Amino acid sequence: MKKILIIISILLLVFGLGGKIVFAYSDASDNEVPYFEDAENQSLSSEEPTEDNFKAKVKKVIEEKEVDYGERGKTIYQKLELIGLEGDYKDKTFQSVDEEENVIFSKRQYKEGDKVIVSHIHNIYGEDKYFVIDYYRIPSLYILAIIFVVLVLLINRFTGLRSLLGLTITILVILFFIIPQIVKGQEPLLIAVIGSVIILIATTYLIYGFNKKSHIAILSIAVCLIIAGIFSLIFTNVSKLTGFAEEETIYLVGVQGININMKGLLLAGVLIVVLGVIDDVVIAQISTVKEIIGTKNDLSRREIYKKAMRVGVDHTSSMVNTLFLAYAGASLSLLVLFSLKDETGLSWQEILNSEFLATEIVRTLIGSIAIAVSVPIATILATYFFKPQTKEIEKPNKFEESF
Repeated sequence: MKKILIIISILLLVFGLGGKIVFAYSDASDNEVPYFEDAENQSLSSEEPTEDNFKAKVKKVIEEKEVDYGERGKTIYQKLELIGLEGDYKDKTFQSVDEEENVIFSKRQYKEGDKVIVSHIHNIYGEDKYFVIDYYRIPSLYILAIIFVVLVLLINRFTGLRSLLGLTITILVILFFIIPQIVKGQEPLLIAVIGSVIILIATTYLIYGFNKKSHIAILSIAVCLIIAGIFSLIFTNVSKLTGFAEEETIYLVGVQGININMKGLLLAGVLIVVLGVIDDVVIAQISTVKEIIGTKNDLSRREIYKKAMRVGVDHTSSMVNTLFLAYAGASLSLLVLFSLKDETGLSWQEILNSEFLATEIVRTLIGSIAIAVSVPIATILATYFFKPQTKEIEKPNKFEESF
């Protein structure tokens, strides 16, 4: 029971760090709209302009109305009375900005009691402005994480505990090694390779133990990563992908003092995704080979390979489909936008040619290639290293033959 409590505490700590990171960078949120003040008849303040974010609760909806933006649609405009929940703002009451030009174009409609994130701007004229930029969602994420941990432990018990420890190691390596090194200006692809090797070795041996099965899994995944890396390098160059397809890259470029190779960052992301999708396939194939040999150990290596591949082909088909659905689900809103050809004025060729969609296609296909090659690679290696032990067939003696 103590071990279970320890792992739950570790995971909550990691999720808490993630929440703080998200909160710290929430000033770059899409929902924040810069404030523009008419400078006429106003004098500049001697104080430096500042901006910070904090948690608050909606005490009262002072005013609410619908604003019509014509072709852009309609949105809700609200003026709110808020009460601070932390730091210097705790228990202090204030109002959100009431200028219509600062209305946030979204479908959010806050109500009394909602916890929100507020941006406080102290501008160059010495004025304090408060903007509600988003809901505060961290508690709901904690609840979901706890449900996940409890279910994994109840269903998988000690194996589930080791899986959660492996997940914790993966999160720690990404948060405290891969991301900081990339931010410092190190080559993203190299850092991703090193981080992937650390994650691969640590999690595989932790979950499956220090045995032949783990050795074969690490070797198989390493070979697949090399193949995926080669394909990534070739087709990002052939497709002329720059790494600037995603909106988040614009914010990274705008951050002073940070110089990140965006193309390398794209390649790093592809490798990390590949590592995640092929792990399951490789372990399943190795386990299949081991079970076949354990059940009938007089089979030849060719026969073992054929039997294991029949299972692997089915697994590959389902995993490729799963990978495509995962990417399609993440990009569904964009796909819907692109499907409106008449409204956007774009042909299907122009849509497919866009860097954002081309990037997602390259990612999906490279991940699918990695899954496809992982099955025969893992099966061949497992068949070779798990040598079938053929038993000697005992011949009956003369006394037995007489009966």
